[in-house]
Amino acid sequence: MSSKTPLVSVGLPAYNEEKYIRKTILSLLEQTYNNLEIIISDNASTDSTVKLIKETVTNDARCKIVVQKENIGVVENFRFVRNSATGDYFMWLGGHDILDKGFIERAVNFLRINKDYVLFYPKAIYMDINNNKIELTENPIETSSENPRERACFVFQTLNVGTPIHGLFNSEFIKKMPLNDHGCDDMLILYLAAIEGKIKVTDSFDYIRNKYRIETEEEIEKRYSSYGYKTHLKGFNLSNLIGLYHLLFTLKSSHLSNTDKFTIMKLIIRKYYFINLSTYSKFCLSVEKRFDYFLQGLFFFLLKRFQR
Repeated sequence: MSSKTPLVSVGLPAYNEEKYIRKTILSLLEQTYNNLEIIISDNASTDSTVKLIKETVTNDARCKIVVQKENIGVVENFRFVRNSATGDYFMWLGGHDILDKGFIERAVNFLRINKDYVLFYPKAIYMDINNNKIELTENPIETSSENPRERACFVFQTLNVGTPIHGLFNSEFIKKMPLNDHGCDDMLILYLAAIEGKIKVTDSFDYIRNKYRIETEEEIEKRYSSYGYKTHLKGFNLSNLIGLYHLLFTLKSSHLSNTDKFTIMKLIIRKYYFINLSTYSKFCLSVEKRFDYFLQGLFFFLLKRFQR
């Protein structure tokens, strides 16, 4: 990392964003922090998005525009901008979202001083497709504990939306993170970030998420199917698949002890498979108060299978 002015890479994946894309790009060009690399990847839009991108960027040397020849999918477009980045820090900006002009400068100043933090993210305001504000309570996942297990447990229990994925990451960390076709990789990355280091959230609302949706599980499943995500496999529904995926990948990728991994596993099973506390309690009793032994056996079984 540069000892002077770190380069910040911003990945901006876009598809049919003619309503928002100009304001989105301007929110980057007007940042008070100037040492930027802005990677814009249009995913074969069928509207005027590309035209508006080129008109807005003009000759700004900080911007790199890539127009995909064919639609490569949502996840691949996010992966493309990340993998194209060369900066010391990296963040994703949604193609319809707005970033406060001072956010990147504040984030860099904080992360340069606080080397034990891996993510600095903005609080968000949520707007629907008709530009009406959505009253949504976003649970902050700021973590300052020195214990990675405590940080991970806190984020597992607290995280309710994936917006912190739009914060500024240490590039070395984010480049290692998975982006697969399971869906909800934003949540997985945030779980792993908590294991890797500390997380800081801004005091002010520095991010506007436009076109935000509050959906039922059926609506989520339909949308994920349209993205090419796998929503069913051998009898598992979407939420169960995501839960199992989070569990296995987190355990495999972390440097935690087996005891700490087991503690996190219990939280995941509680969160993804037993939403109702009464059902969870009954399940614990059904294994004759030997729930920890049961989970420990399951944990080592899954870990062994996944490490093959």
